[in-house]
Amino acid sequence: NVSVQDVETINIVSDGEGEIHDMTLTADKATTVKVSGDAGLKLTLTGSNKIDTIDAVGNSGGVEIVNALNDGATFTGGTGADTVTLGKSNTVFGGEGADTFKVSNTEVNELSEIKDFGVGDKISMGDVNGSLGKALVSVDSNANLATYVELATQKAGVAWFQYAGDTYVVGNDSNAGFNAAADFIVKLSGTDIDLSDASFTAGILSLPAGA
Repeated sequence: NVSVQDVETINIVSDGEGEIHDMTLTADKATTVKVSGDAGLKLTLTGSNKIDTIDAVGNSGGVEIVNALNDGATFTGGTGADTVTLGKSNTVFGGEGADTFKVSNTEVNELSEIKDFGVGDKISMGDVNGSLGKALVSVDSNANLATYVELATQKAGVAWFQYAGDTYVVGNDSNAGFNAAADFIVKLSGTDIDLSDASFTAGILSLPAGA
């Protein structure tokens, strides 16, 4: 366990290729954490409620953020396989590795955005079950985000759609309508993502090569 006081930027060097280090960090004044090195790092943040930036671009071993990012925080990964638990209104860049994004239950207006979801990456949505098909299309010419979310939550499982230049994935329980306590939603930047052939098993969505 590491406790740091009155420091705004925390620099963590995780060295030892092939190793994974485990750290619990308490930094009451910190706003930024930077991670570098060639070893993996499993990072748990406690009492660090001001951290709004985690920069792991300089790390190649893979960084796992165990607890959810603070509201509005940004995470940027490196070349390793990073694992990030999303909270409310987060912006995440996985980087070059095969990354895992764990989505938390939030309101629709507090959804997080994955800026670079691609082949090899995974999205975890708890215990949601079901299948994933072609993109939903609304017949309502005036459809807004709420319209699409309502359409996506008519049955249990996972649905996706493209709206206003971005792609959205919604995981729904067995009850119709979006319930922030039980359902999941995340935004994927852009509309060049075709999830029709993505796999979805045991709450994990992944994009196969060639998709």
